[in-house]
Amino acid sequence: MKNCLKFSSLIFCLVPLHVSADNWSIHYDDVLDGVVNGDAEYNTDVTVRQMTFASTENDVFVGQYLNDGKIIEFNQTSESIKQYYLGKKGESGYAGTWYNTAGQSGDWSIRTDTDNTVIKKTCWHILDSGNSVGDGYYMIDPDGENNGVEPFEVYCDMTNQGGGWTLFAHNKDNILTKEFVETVSPNQLGVMRNLRWNALLSASHYGLMTLDQAGKKAMVTFETMNQVNPENRVESLAPDLSKAHLLWHAKSSSAGINDFTAIVMYSKDSGEGLFNKSQLNGASVYNHGYIKFDVWDYAPGRYYQGHVWDRINSLLYYIK
Repeated sequence: MKNCLKFSSLIFCLVPLHVSADNWSIHYDDVLDGVVNGDAEYNTDVTVRQMTFASTENDVFVGQYLNDGKIIEFNQTSESIKQYYLGKKGESGYAGTWYNTAGQSGDWSIRTDTDNTVIKKTCWHILDSGNSVGDGYYMIDPDGENNGVEPFEVYCDMTNQGGGWTLFAHNKDNILTKEFVETVSPNQLGVMRNLRWNALLSASHYGLMTLDQAGKKAMVTFETMNQVNPENRVESLAPDLSKAHLLWHAKSSSAGINDFTAIVMYSKDSGEGLFNKSQLNGASVYNHGYIKFDVWDYAPGRYYQGHVWDRINSLLYYIK
């Protein structure tokens, strides 16, 4: 079934292509002044596949989300006229301008059921409620409406390991500081602010996942993590860099320094030994302890089975 949207005398259609569905309310006009004037409105059910959508009927319609969902663009061809739409994501959905090869233009905006619902706690809650449109940026409120931290923007991985992962840190080797950033991004180094991180940690119940620069992942569930001493609640993601800083550490009391499983965020000790090499000054994962990762994309490392610090330059850190 195809869903057609009418702007003035032009029509374009959307074909369901994605696992998620939403209802779009499109407001539009024929005056290009940056504001949608008048009561012209069209409502339609829309499905999206990842970051693209397309349809072919009497008109040809193609479109996509860009910049991790912050930008939307689409175009429509009808006989000899081609119409272009470009917009960006705001607090109330997407809005932008349109123009065509006949010299017409105007403004448009879209509100969706997703925009009108209560903001979800985590990326997993967004995915579970059917409001995901693929990998990208979303608003979340981990401790709920009118409680604690205000809603804030995060990057969600809706693809790997079933999706629903919230990005909270992006680190790399050999950097001297870890900076708090407003929105943690796959494209910029930084870590989540402490109050937001602790609210997110309390609202997450599945586990941790890392993705390196090559897309290889390591994932451990909280069920597995809870088999070890619960010393893994890291309240600050940007601490004093005077010693090793681990998100998860599984090591038996009799194990040597190279016999442990860990998600490393920082390593800047000044002593001797493998763990203090400059290559470990930042992001790494180890899988050589008595409790292992639930998912491990790596073959044995250079020196020790499960140690792959020599292959990792940067890591994205996710929680679900």
